[in-house]
Amino acid sequence: KKEVLASTLRLGTSPLERIPVGMRQLALHRTIIKMMGPAMRGFYNSPGDDPAGKDKDDVELPVTSIGISESDQHIASMPGDPPPKLLAKSFASLGRRKTADRAGYRASLQDRVFKPGETHTFAFWGPSRWVNLID
Repeated sequence: KKEVLASTLRLGTSPLERIPVGMRQLALHRTIIKMMGPAMRGFYNSPGDDPAGKDKDDVELPVTSIGISESDQHIASMPGDPPPKLLAKSFASLGRRKTADRAGYRASLQDRVFKPGETHTFAFWGPSRWVNLID
């Protein structure tokens, strides 16, 4: 067990299969990502490489990822302390939230070192207006 610098962690997701992408779609995708890049702070998205004619170890799989410092809420539970209950009514008020001080929130996570035994809970509130899994 060893310490981990928070700035090295990313949250990512990937589809099970690559969806074929045409040249126009790929060009549009790259243009949108390039235009939005500075505002998206570390957001990475790739439709993946077309595997035709390439060695399987030389093909980038489709992926979307973002640095953990772009989360909206961070709750640290020290060794021996129980982690927060995700469905508790008080969950949204626990820990530190990016809404109070965006730059300070990001800086605190960039400099943070996670130690063995700690539990860190992260929440991403941005997409919540489109998804409601509880009701």
